[in-house]
Amino acid sequence: DIDFYVDMDFSKGDFMDMVDICTIFSNVIDNAIEACYKIHNPDIPKKIILKSKYIDGFCIILIENTKINEIKQRKNLFLTNKKNSYMHGIGLNNVKKTVEKYFGKVVFNYSQNTFTIKIMIPCKKNCLDTIK
Repeated sequence: DIDFYVDMDFSKGDFMDMVDICTIFSNVIDNAIEACYKIHNPDIPKKIILKSKYIDGFCIILIENTKINEIKQRKNLFLTNKKNSYMHGIGLNNVKKTVEKYFGKVVFNYSQNTFTIKIMIPCKKNCLDTIK
């Protein structure tokens, strides 16, 4: 029962390792799905938006989902609310490290009912040539 909207152009993403692409997308999508599953109030829609496009030599990725859970952070790290915190709570940090490997930037924003991740990764030269 999740409204999942996807508008992706990742056609020039071959400059990234497949493992890194999986690290980014599997973590953010898994977190978004889990957040939506916690919503039991019919007035709050269960929604995930996944978009990406290329702008001025950058791959821009947006992931947004509705949520009800409280966001907890310590020392700029997001804390899991799962019982086994030793085995969980590292996904968004892995996303951040992976994006930084490609000299990119991740911005996390949240409100009472929305969590948004914006990722900006500079394209390699072969990607830049195809954008012009």
